[in-house]
Amino acid sequence: MALTAEAAKEAEAAGAERTTFRGVAALRLPLAERRRRVALLLRTLAAVRGGAKQALHYGDRAPALVLLAPVKGGVNPFTRVLTAREGRAVFDTDVLREEIEVWADELDGPVLLGWAPGFLGDQREDARAALADLIEAGRLVLDHPRVVLHRLAGEIERGERDAWFEDPKA
Repeated sequence: MALTAEAAKEAEAAGAERTTFRGVAALRLPLAERRRRVALLLRTLAAVRGGAKQALHYGDRAPALVLLAPVKGGVNPFTRVLTAREGRAVFDTDVLREEIEVWADELDGPVLLGWAPGFLGDQREDARAALADLIEAGRLVLDHPRVVLHRLAGEIERGERDAWFEDPKA
């Protein structure tokens, strides 16, 4: 629907196939191209840094906190993990823990938490200690945002997450 006729022809020439998705005519890129595009996006997010006039403003734009969760549906249960208390940003490990438990049947793999050291003070190490059982069980990965993003990009490139490219409800 969002493509011009010329763009649709170009996509088909590049290997996209005509299909119907949820009752709408669509073009579907080959799996290898979908993998490549998602991995490129993740690696690009990992590479973000700097900003305009870096030397003047020392503008760091690298992601300091990334929470990626393979949710089967369209609900994001993790919106309340970051909160404010007494005018200070707080990462609420109790909220994260409960949401992981409550939504376990809708998660298709571990929750990936990329958290740069020093962001939010000592809260990163406090969270690591408070969530150690989830980390040990493989239900939560806590590492640097760049590590998490590159790891997921690699899994996608290797085909380890191909099920994510299918929509069983479609």
